[in-house]
Amino acid sequence: MGLPHFEINAAVVRQLGEELVSDEVTALIELVKNSYDADASYVNIVVDTNNIYPHGESLLTFQQHKPSFPGYILVEDDGIGMTKSEIESGWLTISYSSKRTMKQLGGLTPLKKRTPLGEKGLGRLSTQRLGNRLEMLTIRDPSLSTESEKNVQHHVAFDWSDFSEDKTLTTVPVEFASRPVNNLERGTKLIISDLCNPSIWETDSQSRLITQLSQLIFPFEEVRTFRVYLTINGVEIDLHTISAELRELSLSHFDFKYERGRFIITGKIKLPRLGTGDKNDDTYNRLLAIDQGRAFFECLADSTHSPHLSGITYLDKGGWFIQVDKEIALISMSGLIVDREGGIYDPGKFHGEMDEFFLRGIDLSEEGSTFVNRHT
Repeated sequence: MGLPHFEINAAVVRQLGEELVSDEVTALIELVKNSYDADASYVNIVVDTNNIYPHGESLLTFQQHKPSFPGYILVEDDGIGMTKSEIESGWLTISYSSKRTMKQLGGLTPLKKRTPLGEKGLGRLSTQRLGNRLEMLTIRDPSLSTESEKNVQHHVAFDWSDFSEDKTLTTVPVEFASRPVNNLERGTKLIISDLCNPSIWETDSQSRLITQLSQLIFPFEEVRTFRVYLTINGVEIDLHTISAELRELSLSHFDFKYERGRFIITGKIKLPRLGTGDKNDDTYNRLLAIDQGRAFFECLADSTHSPHLSGITYLDKGGWFIQVDKEIALISMSGLIVDREGGIYDPGKFHGEMDEFFLRGIDLSEEGSTFVNRHT
């Protein structure tokens, strides 16, 4: 007779996922974060509430006696993928979040040196909010693989409805198969079927999803290293255009560049930047909004007053209040590093952009809803 030991009811894992993940949109966002953490250059999301997943056969052979309902969610990326041992000891293990520790220690992902966004296991647990049946196909990045793992696809499948009160966690059936592939693919594909609430993707949840995904996209196209693609019932949503348009909600925008000892800064500020964000702010409405800040600008720019501001231009177009143009000599700045001869180290040529937002107390869902109506 073995020694007494703890066991866990399988239903407890479902309860844990329900408590950690509040709704379907949050669940899907966690899966996107996992793709980012896997050093993917893209993630492709397909939500189809009308059809059965069209590619290949399911591993869920033990479920053939159960009805197969139309509808699936696909999340696929070209990240680093997983090995068999990582699946067995990591993905299939409910454990303390190593990503949380990684963040605390300033750890970065192996290839693209990213700071992790997700929490270990949360994305996997979150899938139960989306559907009962989960399948994962994954291929490890060749540069991080052993010879035995190169060009090998692992396929794992299980059904959340099997996490019931009459089963212990170790008796929940899991299908696992591996097969060689002929090309140098890498990445992970999640297929979620037997959807829990298909109709939710035709309601306000679609707007919330689009808005939240847009906020995950790095806004600067020329240096963007992670792209997000979304299709809902055959309609492709242009998230990258939406992300660019969200930048237009900024209250200030600055372009700056440095070359040969000179900083050149050009900035634009919207009038609400000078207020509290409260539409009922009487002082703001009485002194600034009443004439779009014209009198205030004239006071700022009046050279007969001391102090006054130079290098500013009144715009009053596109929602912008003023433009600021400034040039600063490097030698005039404080905190400079000097060499042994007293010369200033030059940082070299560079440029950048900066946007400022007031997000506290602001609901961006209305903006997202506008984009949804236009794109769908």
